[in-house]
Amino acid sequence: MKIIYDNDIFAIQKFGGISRYYVELLAHLTKGQFSNVQPQILNGLHRNSYLKHLKIHLKSKPMYLPNFKGAGYILTKFNKYFIDLFSDFNADIYHATYYRLPERLSPSVIKVITVYDMIHELYPSYFSANDQTIRLKAKAINDADHILAISQNTKQDLIDIYQVPESKITVTYLGVDHLNEKKQGQKKREKFILYVGPRGGYKNFNRLLEAFSNILKTNLNLNLIAFGGGGFNEKENSLMNSLGIPSECVQQISGSDEVLLDLYARALVFVYPSIYEGFGIPPFEAMARGCPVVASKTSSIGEVLGNGALLCNPHDVSDMSNKIDTMINNRDCRMGFIDQGHEQVKKYTWAKTTELTLQTYSRLLN
Repeated sequence: MKIIYDNDIFAIQKFGGISRYYVELLAHLTKGQFSNVQPQILNGLHRNSYLKHLKIHLKSKPMYLPNFKGAGYILTKFNKYFIDLFSDFNADIYHATYYRLPERLSPSVIKVITVYDMIHELYPSYFSANDQTIRLKAKAINDADHILAISQNTKQDLIDIYQVPESKITVTYLGVDHLNEKKQGQKKREKFILYVGPRGGYKNFNRLLEAFSNILKTNLNLNLIAFGGGGFNEKENSLMNSLGIPSECVQQISGSDEVLLDLYARALVFVYPSIYEGFGIPPFEAMARGCPVVASKTSSIGEVLGNGALLCNPHDVSDMSNKIDTMINNRDCRMGFIDQGHEQVKKYTWAKTTELTLQTYSRLLN
């Protein structure tokens, strides 16, 4: 079975969950038990750190360029023309990594795409009017022979929004075992709540600030650390001021993966208030490091986290406040969710993702 993956996502992302997904697929597909499988990536240019450090032999692979300003746009444009002119599309399966299927694929090649979420369709106001994702995705959904969805929620969104027949979709959950869960020396938990990632729009950070202001009334020594996402903007600072949150109680930190892992190991609780996600990796990162999680019971988040997290209504500040407060002040609750979190992480492995993906490829070829 010859499988071609394009290089789009490796030009778009230096790091990120989608590129991690394909790197893990490639790493597992090239293991000995799949000797009849021949995966390859189209030639061209890429800037992805995961692919750069992937130690496997592939017949073809794009060339790495160090990241630079505008790299995602420039490399994607270059690759599109390079691929159209010079690439060999002779394969059994063509799997597009980010919604672009070449026009000149032979009818005998089975066309597969993975759909990660419906954020652009459900929250268009959060994206530029020039963003082409919806147009590309709609065409790819129509042209693909089969679609992989990374959660049941994403599958249902495909059915509801694009009227895709259920028979055209297979759910293949992501793996999280690359997080390398280890029993590390226990670090002392410190009195801070941890938030990770971008903070705008559907990420719902403003409601977390409101919940935090409520919790501060009875937990005076508590802090909130926001990792990544850049410095606080004027609107965020204004909101904190209006809520009466002392500036010394909220901190924004940027840094390496090692810095983030240390924060997971020391935080009293990790909070994931997002209104919508296709899957959601940060809560699993937290659970793998023994940090209890409070997360939204919405979209795919509640689906994939299950009993591994204390779930809240992301639209209800009072409910969010109460759930975080419970996790902070009830040690038995906290320890119970730490144990349940470790068990939840074990359910999602890249070996399972690869096996189900290969089963789907094989079924499409028969």
